Amino acid sequence: MSNIRRYELYIVLRPDLDDEQREAFIESLNAFVGEQAGQIISTQRLGKRRLAYPIQHLLEGYDVLYELLLPAPAPNAIEARLRLSENVLRYLLVRRDDLPLDAGAVEAVARQAEEKAQADATAAEAEAEAAESESAEATEDETTTEVSEPAVAESETSEE
Repeated sequence: MSNIRRYELYIVLRPDLDDEQREAFIESLNAFVGEQAGQIISTQRLGKRRLAYPIQHLLEGYDVLYELLLPAPAPNAIEARLRLSENVLRYLLVRRDDLPLDAGAVEAVARQAEEKAQADATAAEAEAEAAESESAEATEDETTTEVSEPAVAESETSEE
């Protein structure tokens, strides 16, 4: 449980996104946090504001502030996703050790992270078994092909 931390995530989105696009992005980020075994404590849509300096030739941005509980590997994955998104002008993910953690929420996140790790391990085992069975089938096909070819070659020789 010690690897669960509290974070604040501040995102500046493109101001030219319509409401549907903005909500779709926020919902996809919420789902991604869930996939990473994290928990969203709060989401504040702060609205459009004027930027201190132009970013990508834009003078405004739409701000969103999250409070999150995340296990150790999740912050890197979230930052990678935000870096690749064309809808995000800037983001800042800060660990907040100064804020108290709710023990129940931490346990829930730890349980969710453990379940995700087990599901990932099960999926990896299933993929390994599938790859193993495919390679076994490929080996059987090669063996069958090798046996068939000499028989065809002998029959061609006997016809001549």
